[in-house]
Formats: sequence, structure tokens, C-alpha cells
Amino acid sequence: MPILAPGPGEVPIAKRIAGLSEKRIVCLDDPPPSIAAVKALVRRAKLLLTNDTGPRHIAVAVGTPVVVLMGPTDPRHTQQHMERQRVLREDVDCSPCQLKTCPIDHRCMTRLSPERAIAAAQELIVESLPG
Repeated sequence: MPILAPGPGEVPIAKRIAGLSEKRIVCLDDPPPSIAAVKALVRRAKLLLTNDTGPRHIAVAVGTPVVVLMGPTDPRHTQQHMERQRVLREDVDCSPCQLKTCPIDHRCMTRLSPERAIAAAQELIVESLPG
């Protein structure tokens, strides 16, 4: 079952995503999960879909397959242990800018299609199957 664990300021969008889904999604928003709970969830997950944040690094450390949606951060800083990761990014002229708030249109993230994320997730899941 999909679980959303929104970070600070992300609860409204997480609730919107859960509400729009045709499938049941658990949204851990009240209260937000502790770091210990996030670690436990990531360890037990079959797959993690995240941006370049702490849960990504937890997933890499515990061996959970992870699809990383990378926008303004520089992938050269975290290109380690890539065997069970798929990093998706758009090669736009302003990226990587390292800015927390985009001054234009956040094209580095908005151009990442759901289809690319799904394909990367399916690839990782298939690779994780025994035998």
C-alpha cells in the first residue's frame, strides 16, 4: 500500500494527492512521522519514490530500491551506491542551481513526467525480484 510521509509544509499537497488517487493511500500527516518512523518505513518499503532528501539516503543505506526525482540539487554530490537507485532529472540550462525556491518556473521538476517515474520504479522492482 502506498504511504505518503510529507515533510514540513507538504501536508496540503500530500492530502490532495491521497484524495485524488483511485487507490487507497495512507498519508502520515497527523502527527508527522518522526525520523525513527521514517527509517522504519523506508527499511520495510519495497520501493521509495522521493526527491533528493534524507529518506533517499536512508533507503540507500538500508538497501531499499529508490527512484529519486532530482531538480535543483547537483547529482555529482550524491552519485554513490547507484546500484538500487534511479535518478531522474531534466537537463535544463538553469540546473543544478542549488536554490531552495525557484525564481522562474521550476522546470527541472515540472518536466519530470509521471511515466518516467513509473518506468524507473517498475525497472527497480523487477530487478529486486528473486531469481
